[in-house]
Amino acid sequence: MMTGILFGVGSFASEKPANTIHVVYDDSGSMYKTGDNFYDRWCHARYAMEVFAVMLGPKDTLKVYPMGFEGKKSITVTGSQEAQSRIDAIEAMETAGGNTPFLAVENAYRDLHETQTDGNRWLVVLTDGDFNRMEKDEVDKKLLQFASASKPIKIIFLSIGENSSGITHK
Repeated sequence: MMTGILFGVGSFASEKPANTIHVVYDDSGSMYKTGDNFYDRWCHARYAMEVFAVMLGPKDTLKVYPMGFEGKKSITVTGSQEAQSRIDAIEAMETAGGNTPFLAVENAYRDLHETQTDGNRWLVVLTDGDFNRMEKDEVDKKLLQFASASKPIKIIFLSIGENSSGITHK
């Protein structure tokens, strides 16, 4: 019994803080096809989200925002769910296709910024290229603004595809 109590205290003391992760998923047409060329970028992005979902700790939350819905529609999975149910939710996620509005990133950020948590906040952007009506420098500037906000948010920008453009790390 003493071992059980000590183990419980040790486990509690070293317990990691909960992670709240918001992923913006590029579901634009270029993830599937450009001209006569078909791509499997969408598979890579979806697989990455499935991996994120399976790796969640018991207190973690993952919210996925397909870009085509401009951040107005999302799905949520939690680490307390069975791993297969998390994967199933990602696979069943509705996507809109179409364009790559930065508004989806802004809405995911706003939701993350407003989330009540004492844990880590992560904003992950999975895309194969540029955003509609927004230059790369503007995207860099916005993401740097997000990263320096009053509530610390860790940002990961993952470019998918051989011609994808990244952001500048400053």
